[in-house]
Order: sequence, then C-alpha cells, then structure tokens
Amino acid sequence: MPSTYEKPFDVNGTHILVADMKSPLAVVITHPWGPLGGNMHNNVVKAVALYFQKQGVTTMRINFKGFGISRGYGEMKEVVDCCNFLLYGKHISHNNENKVEQTTTQIAEKPMDRKSNINGQETEANSSQHHYAPTSILLVGYSYGALIAGSASASIYNCIGYVLISTPLDVKHWLLMFNSRYHITRARNRQNFPRLMIQGSKDQFSSESSFHSLVDSFPSDTIGTVIKDMNHFFQGREATVTKAIEKWILEAYSIELKGDLKNLKTATLRLPDDNKLVGSPPDDNFSMQSLLYNDDNDGDVLSINNPVEDEKPPGIMGQLYECAFVDTPCRSGAI
Repeated sequence: MPSTYEKPFDVNGTHILVADMKSPLAVVITHPWGPLGGNMHNNVVKAVALYFQKQGVTTMRINFKGFGISRGYGEMKEVVDCCNFLLYGKHISHNNENKVEQTTTQIAEKPMDRKSNINGQETEANSSQHHYAPTSILLVGYSYGALIAGSASASIYNCIGYVLISTPLDVKHWLLMFNSRYHITRARNRQNFPRLMIQGSKDQFSSESSFHSLVDSFPSDTIGTVIKDMNHFFQGREATVTKAIEKWILEAYSIELKGDLKNLKTATLRLPDDNKLVGSPPDDNFSMQSLLYNDDNDGDVLSINNPVEDEKPPGIMGQLYECAFVDTPCRSGAI
C-alpha cells in the first residue's frame, strides 16, 4: 500500500510510487526478483522508502513491468527512464500548474546539473519560492534490485551514489541468465563514487566470502557491512538496514550535511569534481546492438565500449573492508 505521501504514476508501462517531498535529492528504490514474487511492496523496499520520507526526502519505488526471466537490460532501462521522469519534474502535481510550467521550461533541455550549487549558492532545486524537480539521485537496490540498481548507476549522470542490500551473489548468474558480469562491471565503473553494500551474515543467497570478494573488487571508497545473525530478508529487522544507511550517508556526504541528518532534506548532494567513468562516459544511448557475447563458461555479455577481460577493470584497486558482524557500516580500521 502507498504511504501517506506517495502517489502512483506510470512511466512507459512501469508502475511507480512517488513521495514528492520537494527535496533536491530523490531516493529511487528497486525490488527483488519478480518471478518469486518480488515487487515494490516488499518489506525492505517499503522500509527504506518510509525512512527517507520521514527525513523529508523525495522517494520513488519502482515496480518492474517484466516478471519473466531476463538478462536485466529491460529492468535497467526502466530504472534510467524512471529517474529521468523525476529529474525532468514530470511527477510534480498538476494541482499547481503555473509552477509545473515554469519548472518544465527551465529543465526541458536536460535534467538540472548537479554541479549548479558547487559554490554553495541557492539553486532552483532548493529555493523555497518554487517547486522544482530533484537534481540528484541516490539508488537503493534490494536483492535482485541491487544488481539492477548498481548497473543503472553507470547511465544516470545525476546519480550521486548507491546502496546495495542483500545482493544475491551466489545465484546472480541464474537470475540474469549468465549475464551478471556485465551488470557487476557497470556497477563498479565509476570512480570517486560513494557506495554502500549491506549483507546479512546468514544470507541464504550469498556467502560472506562472496560478499567480501565483491567489496574487494570495487573501488576503495566502497563500504561493506555485514549485519550479524541476519538472513537475506531482514524480516522484523528492517531498522538495522536503515540505521546502516543513515551512518553511511552522514560519512559519505559529511561536507554537505555538516554532521546533521536534518540537512538531508535541503542539501544538494554532489560528487567530487574529478568524478569520472572508467573507459567511457555514461552510456545514455545504450542499446542491445552495443553488446558482444563471449564464449566463456558463464556466457556473460560484454560491452563493446568497455570490454571486460577479467573481473577487475584496469585502474581500479579494491579494498576489503573488515566489517563482519557489525550493525552499522564502517571504514577500514574503524571497528
């Protein structure tokens, strides 16, 4: 069921629930695998949405329109399309037509540049006089949705970070029809990019060794957290997930938030100036024709623009974070 703040929309056949809190930041949340009943009403998905709504932050829950087995391309495109829906202000209530028209005029060419507030000056996004679209996206993916959210981040310029919860690493090949390497590679593609990965110590679909290996293969600013005695589903323990996210946000965006979570609803979160992608810019013109198939054992799909000869792209040195059996995220040596 929608929360008090959420309204339903349809984006090219994809059903979404948007809670428009008029914040510069929007949190976009993706759900578990559809063939096993995963949808936007999942307990973790809803708990994350409600948490950010209480912080005064705009949220969007996505319901993937495909419930069959796929390689994940369609779901990834859905995430990109739905994020653009927010960034272009198409969700803004038509009860305020004048402000909607003004917003549309100002961002019709492209979504608001996330660097527009680089000098700390007030921008259209956080002006109290008007209702503007969000300028930045934080992706939060749970289970299968974590595989999709991480991959989609490479195609969303305004994405300033992501949180991956219970990534099903030991069954990822089956969920994505042996195309998981393609999505994992896209997920690690950006440098100077805040990432949080959360896992339960008793996750049924991902061992701790698989989780730590994943964290180790990502850039060194990736934070990994294992929550003690928790399984894949976090039933009744959803608060441990949001607590981990809260601590990470305060650390990852400490300059903008100034150590106070209350600033989250008005702060313009941004990436470092030297943010860049490894190999190529965001592939906004992604298409099936840009892919190559290789004949190795797992049959993964490789991108022409960013071919993957091994699991770790050149120039990226990952770091293993010794974060096992803690309830909040930590940086290396912070236990």
